[in-house]
Amino acid sequence: MRIHLNAQDHTAPTEDLPRHVLLHDAHGMWPVFLERTGIAADIRTLKSLRFSHSSLAIDAAIAGQGIALATEALVADDLAAGRLCRPLDFAVTDELGFYIVHPRSPRKAEHVRSMRDWLLAQSHGSRYCMSP
Repeated sequence: MRIHLNAQDHTAPTEDLPRHVLLHDAHGMWPVFLERTGIAADIRTLKSLRFSHSSLAIDAAIAGQGIALATEALVADDLAAGRLCRPLDFAVTDELGFYIVHPRSPRKAEHVRSMRDWLLAQSHGSRYCMSP
């Protein structure tokens, strides 16, 4: 996960992060990020906004409401369009995984198989995907 700001706010030295509003999503990676960057801050005392979905935290960063952590794949278009920027050249490799799951005997097995194959094809070759 990388840190992302809106395109108008390009400066955020690592030591300045606790002065910004941290935009949290359901993954809760800010404590890990701060620890790995060596910032000694109590996350409970920092200005924060919490969102139930990553897309909401990303939208808030685009709107200039704070700094978000996001998977690069989710913000690639916003970075390319200049709506977001990377103020730090530091990334946290997380251990979060996403899995394709379905019932053992789905009602429409051919649809499930097609969806699974499409998802795998979309991510094939991506650094975000490990082969099954």
